[in-house]
Amino acid sequence: MKHYLVYVLIFLMSLMQNIHAQGIEGRITNSSGDPVPFASVFVPSLHKGTTANEKGFYILPLPKGSYSIIYQYLGYKSLNVDITPESDFQQIDVVLQPQEYMLPEVIVTASGEDPAYYVMRKAIGMSQYYRNQIVKYSANVYLKGSGVATDIPALLKSRLKKEGLEEGKYYVTETLSEITYTLGEPLQTNVTSIRSNLPGDEASPMQFMALSLYNDMDGLIAPLSKDAFTVYRFKLEGTFLEGNNTIHKIRVIPKRKGNDLYNGIIFIREGSWSLHSVQLSVKQNLFEVLIRQVYHAVEPMVWMPVSHDYDLKISLMGVDFSYRYMVTVSDYKIQLNNKLDHNFYAKLAEDAELTQFNNEKNIEESKVQITKKDTKIAQQQRITELMDQNSLSNREMRELNQLIRMESKEKGEKPSLEIKSRNTEIADSARTRPDIYWKQNRPVPLTTEEQTSFLVSDTLKGSSDSTKNKNNSFLSKILLGGTVWKDSTKKEFIYDGFFGLNSFNYNTVDGFTYMQRLRFRHVLKPGYNLSFMGLGKYAFARQRFMGTFGTKIEYAPMRRGMVSLTFGRNTRDFNAEYGLHPLLNAVTSLFFKQNIMKLYVEDFVEIILKEDIVNGLEFNIMGKLSARSELNNSTDFYLTNPWNNNFTSNLPGITKIDTTLVGDVRSSVISAGLYYTPFQYFRIVQNRKRVSHSAFPTFGFDWKMGVNSRESVTNTFHALTVSIKQQFESRLFGRFEYMASAGSFYGDNPLHYSDYKHFNTNSTWVGPYQEINAFRGLNPYERSTTNPYLELHGRYEHARILLKRLPFLAGSLMRESLFVNHLSVQDEGSWTEFGYGVQQLFLLFNAEIFTGFESGKYKMTGLRIGIPIGEATIRM
Repeated sequence: MKHYLVYVLIFLMSLMQNIHAQGIEGRITNSSGDPVPFASVFVPSLHKGTTANEKGFYILPLPKGSYSIIYQYLGYKSLNVDITPESDFQQIDVVLQPQEYMLPEVIVTASGEDPAYYVMRKAIGMSQYYRNQIVKYSANVYLKGSGVATDIPALLKSRLKKEGLEEGKYYVTETLSEITYTLGEPLQTNVTSIRSNLPGDEASPMQFMALSLYNDMDGLIAPLSKDAFTVYRFKLEGTFLEGNNTIHKIRVIPKRKGNDLYNGIIFIREGSWSLHSVQLSVKQNLFEVLIRQVYHAVEPMVWMPVSHDYDLKISLMGVDFSYRYMVTVSDYKIQLNNKLDHNFYAKLAEDAELTQFNNEKNIEESKVQITKKDTKIAQQQRITELMDQNSLSNREMRELNQLIRMESKEKGEKPSLEIKSRNTEIADSARTRPDIYWKQNRPVPLTTEEQTSFLVSDTLKGSSDSTKNKNNSFLSKILLGGTVWKDSTKKEFIYDGFFGLNSFNYNTVDGFTYMQRLRFRHVLKPGYNLSFMGLGKYAFARQRFMGTFGTKIEYAPMRRGMVSLTFGRNTRDFNAEYGLHPLLNAVTSLFFKQNIMKLYVEDFVEIILKEDIVNGLEFNIMGKLSARSELNNSTDFYLTNPWNNNFTSNLPGITKIDTTLVGDVRSSVISAGLYYTPFQYFRIVQNRKRVSHSAFPTFGFDWKMGVNSRESVTNTFHALTVSIKQQFESRLFGRFEYMASAGSFYGDNPLHYSDYKHFNTNSTWVGPYQEINAFRGLNPYERSTTNPYLELHGRYEHARILLKRLPFLAGSLMRESLFVNHLSVQDEGSWTEFGYGVQQLFLLFNAEIFTGFESGKYKMTGLRIGIPIGEATIRM
């Protein structure tokens, strides 16, 4: 009975759909009578179109008038139909015929290479023009995604059903959006309507994929990239005529296996050498996607994608999910880049239609170009020479690409250093639109299955509210941690929980510890924040309470200004900057009877100030008063000891010889740092600047002065460090980073071991991901010193160095690295290590093998496993 009512409602809504409207509707099929799903329907005079649904049905509202309609889909001949819609919808059913291809009789090279290379060199050379052709545009976008879980393992069915995911159930989401793009900036999306029955409370719209394949996407090398010939082979499979245009069908074939390459077909217009349409696939470990795009002229010489179709197949933990997104883009409003002479590029095209480019819109832009004609004439002559050649070399192709890129940039123009983030705003009323609104504004008809899915979802919505997941309840946050209170004025309390991950720990000095922490954060105004923190901890073996309290003010958001005050008592690692992670030390102590971390107790008050003097020039200063006291082991408890280890005393490094270095001492320390990075790029995140990257090194200078006193002895020491570090990355050649630093102490030697220079040393075979300055083969505290020192680090990372050249590993997400580290300390010899690593094993783990040399003599070979303690990023 319920299903009967659903179909009745669908029928009634379909009757109401076309009331008070006019336009065309119908079905698109092939010569066999089968539907042509997602075929493009476009009206050039209106720059407006739509897309057929999976069953081939389409609908396109139009104002009164006469129009030429273009029906198009990959593999079929384009069809032009002239229509004059009256006061109602006109039924236009069309049949698309298969595209017939012919092999060209020209473009024969002396080398005998495939003619596709002639086409691709022209297209890649001109791609720089199409990347920079438009300085700004806006458009309306309709996106619809529909899919089904085709296979769910029996063990997961019950759990996933509670989350709203069921095998065989149809899921649909659709959005209406307004998009705006500005050259050099991410896409900005304003979602005006959204409707979805996908599981979860927040059915956010799909992040709209790159509108154009002229640009590389993250981790993927486009067939029109200037580096394309390095990784792709091309084959011309035929040509066909479309109006006055000759279209070339080019097969894109990867030269190697890998998840950073496309595979499929692109169609290129001769003369303009622009994209006509594409059908490309990308395979990853967890998913594969088939991409189809159709480009139409929305202005003379301006082709934009008007139809997107993405077939997505996901396989994760035995769950197979098939999903399909289709996107219709219409109502383009284009602003051309007036730094380019568009008439010049139009005349390069062989199509007579393209040379008629003298409309009123470009008169003013042409005047701007005339004033610069003398400076560009030689450059344009060279571009013309290159485009007229029948056989461009790869070098000439890159020259052409570079010449066009140079023309698109103003001479002496300073690039913006701000990296703007993609922004998606969802209107308050987006989720509450009634059915009648969708009927009037949806450009692509829903199929019967999709309408049924929405109606059933709306019927069950009320009853599903009572079965929502309770994991984020207040009780869960109290027990496990989270934001326990937040109001509309952006005040919030964050509690780590009674049984949170940081609540319990263990070491041989404190024994088991239990910690509680509460934080309060208040957004005073955009970019200005005030926060307080209180931490209490009890050490069971020592039977001592400890606590830390602090406050922090973030000001001057564009200069990253911050001042903090912290005071209290706590146990600290002698190597506070690079010490072993407390969780890992607890594991080694309890399960392997190895107490690696060495501790002392400190009563302290500390103030820190940080601020960017100008962009790229960071200054910080710190002052600290403290009383440090010696601690001994308080317990020898452990759970297992498979290797018959023994706990060691709480004496690090050379303090086993000079125990006075861990004795009680009063200390006053002041330090300052100055770091300069030329042309530092940055983002604005939550109204505050956050630095990103630079093509130049970061130069650092650190100074520290300390006064130690013990009984009648007072020492004053100074420490200076200079450093340089940089990383740069090429899509094809990988990422290289290096770091070098040198320093020394002056005046007296520190009285306390914590003031020594400590290095990033960690000899455990399991640990967190290693930073660039980490030494794998040195024991903790082993090389800590007050003598002059020099440390050098280098690391090269690439997706294919050794193992990934094996065919069965080529498609994995593993990345490989080579690294070298060197440390020289005056009067203490040197340490050098070389290694090879594999990152993202099973997406999580790193594995490294390394060999160490002490003063030039072989010392050891080791293996290390990295685990994601802290943040981890999966790279393509």
